[in-house]
Amino acid sequence: MSIIRKEQLTNPLSASYALTASYAENASVNTGSLLTTASVVLNTITFTKGNGSTFPIVVNTGSGTTINTSSLVTTSSFNAFTASINAFTASYNTGSFSGSFSGSFHGTASWAQSASQALTASFVNTLKQNVTISGSLNVTGSNTFIGNQSITGSISTTEFFTTTINEASLENFSKNSNYAGTVINTRAIDGGVVLYDVVYLETDGEWYQNNQSTNNSSKKLGICLDIDKRLILTEGHIVIDDNGSLGPNVQGPQLGTPIFIRDGGGTAMSCGSPTTGYVRILGHIYYQNQNDSSLYVMRFNPSNDFYLLG
Repeated sequence: MSIIRKEQLTNPLSASYALTASYAENASVNTGSLLTTASVVLNTITFTKGNGSTFPIVVNTGSGTTINTSSLVTTSSFNAFTASINAFTASYNTGSFSGSFSGSFHGTASWAQSASQALTASFVNTLKQNVTISGSLNVTGSNTFIGNQSITGSISTTEFFTTTINEASLENFSKNSNYAGTVINTRAIDGGVVLYDVVYLETDGEWYQNNQSTNNSSKKLGICLDIDKRLILTEGHIVIDDNGSLGPNVQGPQLGTPIFIRDGGGTAMSCGSPTTGYVRILGHIYYQNQNDSSLYVMRFNPSNDFYLLG
């Protein structure tokens, strides 16, 4: 075992004491391959070596690539539609629409919320809420209406149309106070008129109780439907009630028989022909309710022909 003397520890180190080349104090190092600086332009990093040479590295971020946007959808092609279906609300009657629309615009209020919930033509549901349309409506194809339809304004057609009334509809129609056809909302009804009276139109524009014994029976006739609302049926269908509560009373009703102005006053109707005064057919009975034999449906269509019995 060697003993290290004190003098050996205090003397400075020299090259003779170096263990390896890596501990040499004055050794010369080649820095030519070492990185000295780096610079960045967009997504390219350029490194510089000690010998002055450089090499680039491209980072693939897409920011340095020119993209062709000609095939992309722009906001102008959406025609200002928003996620709320252009401000339409569930009621279909508080929003607005501008621009053009093609395809089906049919569904229920609960689906008309956002563009992502739009129904396709094959999933269109039956429209089951009130719809208000202002302006012109052009309908092409077949349409089925179930229930009462109220239309304000004129209807014109360039083709023939057919009204088919099945027995189930007549049964339902005839169990309540009902009417259908041409109803006039007149400006004046005389104070002597009673509900379901046969009335005539006077030259002053007012409707009065008819009198079968006078020439008023030869004038424009109607049936009073509502005194307060001033409604007069001039042609159409109406439920007649043998008891006179759900509709006008017709004396001696029978299916298929003509209905006349009842003689002896003439504010009501009868299936018996008058023996005096004016004879004029007002229509015919064509349906009897199957559950209540006192209820019938008549076609009210006063004849243009009449004659006077002496």
